[in-house]
Amino acid sequence: MDQVYDGMELFVFSGTGNSLDMARKLLNGLGGGRIRMINTRLLEQEKIESRASLVGFVFPVYFLDLPAPVKALLDRIELIRECRIFALATCGQLEGPVLERVSEILEKRGHTLESGFVQYMPGNSIVFHDSDGQKEEKLREADGHVEGIIRSIRGGDAIHEGKSRRWHRAAGKLTRWSYDNLYKVGAKNALPGECTGCGLCARVCPMENIKMETAAGEEAPSPRWKENCAECFACIHWCPSRAVRAGRLRVDAGTRYTHPRVKASQLGCS
Repeated sequence: MDQVYDGMELFVFSGTGNSLDMARKLLNGLGGGRIRMINTRLLEQEKIESRASLVGFVFPVYFLDLPAPVKALLDRIELIRECRIFALATCGQLEGPVLERVSEILEKRGHTLESGFVQYMPGNSIVFHDSDGQKEEKLREADGHVEGIIRSIRGGDAIHEGKSRRWHRAAGKLTRWSYDNLYKVGAKNALPGECTGCGLCARVCPMENIKMETAAGEEAPSPRWKENCAECFACIHWCPSRAVRAGRLRVDAGTRYTHPRVKASQLGCS
């Protein structure tokens, strides 16, 4: 018999919109509840807790690992003992050991990850990007798969998807190293003459890591990146003039991606 849940909460981290779109579908299919975005405002709260009977964590995979803000939340969040917990990881190609990581963190805190799901979606990677056809196919598959996820959660099925392999952790570290050292993604800036100063990059940043500032000799404000980047690449993909660059990486018409059903105003901390 399907179970009905009161006070369901979904904790969602999303940069380009994939995880937020999936969370909305889960919310509708499971009878409602609320979404709480994982961002700097949530993480800066003195105490993070949920009294919901069903709690879900929906997040993307970065470098075959958990995004840092998601791990920070899992390390701190206080849940009621009898709550049921599930996780959904969205990724472009490989999920790595992220669901195992979630399970390990929860177990240390006295909770059990009842079920874990993986959904392949168009990725935000500029290096390993999908073609337009691949993007459309992945979005169609996601719409179909989420119905099965909803049935599994309703039925209380202890399903754990994912294909973690021993080499995934090493592959994740190598990918992270290449992005940091070969592509220099930590050095973000907006190209002069192309940046319009609209401030959208600052508004979509979930970590409030971008500030619009007017430097000496400048007539208009431009974005400045601080030291709390989660590498979600939201600033790069949402920039209307494609002026944001992460080291050697910059999007073009083929590599830029944001979820077609998500608006920039629904992300970040604004």
